[in-house]
Amino acid sequence: MAEDIGAEYIWVWVWVGFAVALLCGVFIGRWFSTGVKRIKALRKEIDEIQADLAKARSDLEQTRVVLEETRQEASEYRHNVTEHFSKAADLFNSLTVNYRAVYEHLAKSSLVLCDENTVMLSEGVPAERRLGEEQNAPRATAASKLVPIPTVPEANVLHPTARAVSRPDPPPGSGSR
Repeated sequence: MAEDIGAEYIWVWVWVGFAVALLCGVFIGRWFSTGVKRIKALRKEIDEIQADLAKARSDLEQTRVVLEETRQEASEYRHNVTEHFSKAADLFNSLTVNYRAVYEHLAKSSLVLCDENTVMLSEGVPAERRLGEEQNAPRATAASKLVPIPTVPEANVLHPTARAVSRPDPPPGSGSR
């Protein structure tokens, strides 16, 4: 019987030894296994990717802020350009009105102050290019009723940068000098 008891325990010891060897093999295998190293490497890589992702999200948010600021600046710039060209158009309109007023003043003054030998301002300009021809017609009629003041002939002295302009001789009997 003693032998039977020892034989039974031997089988238990064999099974315990087998289980311990199996557990030691699993732990040693996992410890030195490339799979565990691979898992550790993958976990490290995942952590790095998550850190890069967080940095990319932060950079994206900063880029969105800069983009919004740039859009606002572009909108303000477009508004300023629109205001500039609107103001320039108004100024050109005023300039045109003022130029027309100066031109009309000179034309009226030339009718009053110059004699018949003086070339009129509108003679050298084709009819379609004259400023306000249709608007100036009643004024020209009123101005033509004015009697021109005779002028004293000037000496033929020209400014050094002026060009000489030949004027037609007055018709005989016109009464000018």
